[in-house]
Amino acid sequence: MNRLLGIILLVVLCTACEKSNYADSVTTVSLEGGEDYEFTTYKSRNSTTFLWDFGDGSTSTLEDPIHSYSTPGKYSVVLSAFRGGKLIYSRLKYLVTVKQLFKPRIDYLEVYPSGIVTVNEPTNFHIELNEDLTASQYDYAFYLDGVKLYQGESRSLYDMKFTTSGYYDIQCKIFDKNDMSGTYDTTIFVQN
Repeated sequence: MNRLLGIILLVVLCTACEKSNYADSVTTVSLEGGEDYEFTTYKSRNSTTFLWDFGDGSTSTLEDPIHSYSTPGKYSVVLSAFRGGKLIYSRLKYLVTVKQLFKPRIDYLEVYPSGIVTVNEPTNFHIELNEDLTASQYDYAFYLDGVKLYQGESRSLYDMKFTTSGYYDIQCKIFDKNDMSGTYDTTIFVQN
């Protein structure tokens, strides 16, 4: 008898519960650090306000906010939905894994044709990248003693001529779409 009353009570309560259009599953997302992601509510027609907790100390009251994470790690994203100031829904919606931002790296600077730099002889410089990089995804810059000589899509600086012998500081930079940069510093000697 008690069991039957419990089942009847449960059916009555469930029938009285408001049905929501929110998906019950948790979405798993993998992002690069700094990558934007749009979180969606799958809004119930009866919800009027929302509170997102992104798990990194940031929140949003937008219905479908865009958020990015700057620190690698695992984050639990909770959505709370309200109507008339009353909480009608609060649950874990997303599990987010944020990978480390990949900082591009220059392995070395190649000097050619011979590896030796001579006064008034054309010298070419070429940036060699670590093997994980696709060269066309980046911009490059060359500096000589702190002065920018070039910035653009080419990894090479051609026909550079030095008019006096001595030591020169060369710095090369690589930039990706997120303005992450890697640098390579070296000193060259220009002979007579």
